[in-house]
Amino acid sequence: SLSSAASPGYWVTAAIYMAEIGIYFNCLLAVFNMLPIPPLDGGRVLSNLLPPKASDQLDRVEPYGLFIVLGLLVSGLLWPLVGPGIQLSRELVLRLAGL
Repeated sequence: SLSSAASPGYWVTAAIYMAEIGIYFNCLLAVFNMLPIPPLDGGRVLSNLLPPKASDQLDRVEPYGLFIVLGLLVSGLLWPLVGPGIQLSRELVLRLAGL
C-alpha cells in the first residue's frame, strides 16, 4: 500500500535487499571470471603461474574458451564449479558489510 511505501523502514529494507542482490552478482562475476579457462582472468593467472611450455599449451586453448564455458553451462557442470565459491564469497562480503 501507499502508506507502507512511505515509511522509512520500507526504503531501508529495499536498499538492503538491493545491496544484497548487487553483492551476489558481483561475487558471481568474480568467481566465474577466475575459472582457469582462457580467456577468462583465471586462465591468464594460471598461464602466468605455469612453466613456459605448459603456459603455451594452455594459451592454445584460448580460441575454444567460450565453447568450453558454454559446454559447462549446458551440461550443468558450471554451477557445481562456481556455486560454492559464490556462496562463500557472498557470505564473507555480507559479514564484512554487516548485512
